[in-house]
Amino acid sequence: MRVLVIGGTHFIGPYVIRYLVSTGHTVKVFHRGQTKADLPSSVTYLQGNRQDLYQYQSQIQTFAPDVVLDMIPYTIVDAHTLLNTITGICPRIVAISSQDVYRARDIIWGLETGMVDATPLTESSPLRSQLYPYQNAPQRPLGIPSNYDKILVERTYLNTADMAVTLLRLPMVYGPGDPLHRFYAYLHRMDSKRPVIVLDARLAQWQSSYGYVENIAWGIALAVIQNPESESTASHRIYNLSELHPLNEKERLNLLAQAANWPGQILATTPDQLPADRFIPFNFHQDWTTDSSLIRQELGYQEPVSITTALARTLDWERQNPPADVQQSASAMVLLDPDIEDRIVAALSQ
Repeated sequence: MRVLVIGGTHFIGPYVIRYLVSTGHTVKVFHRGQTKADLPSSVTYLQGNRQDLYQYQSQIQTFAPDVVLDMIPYTIVDAHTLLNTITGICPRIVAISSQDVYRARDIIWGLETGMVDATPLTESSPLRSQLYPYQNAPQRPLGIPSNYDKILVERTYLNTADMAVTLLRLPMVYGPGDPLHRFYAYLHRMDSKRPVIVLDARLAQWQSSYGYVENIAWGIALAVIQNPESESTASHRIYNLSELHPLNEKERLNLLAQAANWPGQILATTPDQLPADRFIPFNFHQDWTTDSSLIRQELGYQEPVSITTALARTLDWERQNPPADVQQSASAMVLLDPDIEDRIVAALSQ
């Protein structure tokens, strides 16, 4: 099978490409050339900007892909540009979406009130009613554009009748190469020999879906390899891709502690014991877990890497590749200043 990958040189993409090549498929990567990745020597490249993709139509037609894997569709324009380029050339698209399409995301952020959606979320769970989730955010993760919205990407792809479409809704992804360094702030506390890590009790019990990068990459590769025309599944499919058994934050932190050989204590404290300016303004009654049983049933997906191995590999990488500032870690936002933490621990011990 010939696979054209749009993006694919950053974080998750190289793992996907290595899986595809190792299972005998031919891969060409379209990218900007700004990120160098350790990819198999058989991989070939087209270098350019996504908005100019149509200019490369003749080269793509010569490659004659059996499937296009779109790793970076952020906007409706991205989706239309790809469709305008490959319609009539390629019969199938696999596109990466996100669990942020679900209404649960906006319930957590307080943008939807008076409800809590049942979890784990299935592929038919309610989606957000408000578009452009990061449009007014003071900082957008990974520099995504203000008109980012995976809902519009999904609609655009699913509305095409000219090719088969598979959408993969990803969870929070961690592992070597994670640009958000999701667990580094926790690890930094542990490696600093802090005896206690204090968590808001609401956060400690909150469940969310994660996925280790190699496991997520294998799920993406399976979706690429699977041919809907030769299977019993419909030509348009949506799959949640996430870990089988979601954990709450305290459970995940306990596993991180074991992987880091940290002997300290994780202490959950009630919000009234926290400084007012450290109150996390999220609705933690709404969990953010997804049900990945469909991709397991239809594509036979199973994680190739256990969670203990995944966390060990992640922490090894984080120690060797720390961010310039611990505050750049995604987990930094939920941690208290050490002196505040000490005061809380002292007060609770009285």
